[in-house]
Amino acid sequence: MNFFQDIVQSVLSASSDVVIILALIAILFAYGLFAGKSHLVSFIISLYPAAFIFKLVPFFQDILGKTSATAQDVLIKIVIFALIFMPIHLVINSLISTEFSFSRIRKFIEAGILGLTGTSVLVAFSYQVVNISKLYNFSAGIDKLFISGNFFWWLIASFIVLFFLRK
Repeated sequence: MNFFQDIVQSVLSASSDVVIILALIAILFAYGLFAGKSHLVSFIISLYPAAFIFKLVPFFQDILGKTSATAQDVLIKIVIFALIFMPIHLVINSLISTEFSFSRIRKFIEAGILGLTGTSVLVAFSYQVVNISKLYNFSAGIDKLFISGNFFWWLIASFIVLFFLRK
């Protein structure tokens, strides 16, 4: 009986992971379509300095603590990360001037790829920068993709995508 419960739990967990990831992709896709390519590119790029400031500035860790004891602690960390992220996003957005192609199909493809890229960086940062495991724990398959050994490659992959979509 326990075996069947484990199978049902893994299937339900995987489906909720898919829903969350698809929702993030859809939100970033819509953000790219409505706000423009420059906003979505600056969103992705702004995550890097925000993570650097959040992770490496020592007094944040003293205030927040090393680990997240409760879901409320995780939410506080997310809010502080967002407060660091927003001004950085506004500054970087003022420096970037790129727009989608005039082709409607290419615009949708680029927005989808950038939405997927932004989602992958967000999920990678949710593992490494703001550990959201107390708020939501992804399934083992997603865990294997975004563990610390692969973190570097997710960061590099987003820049490779941005390089190919630069025009």
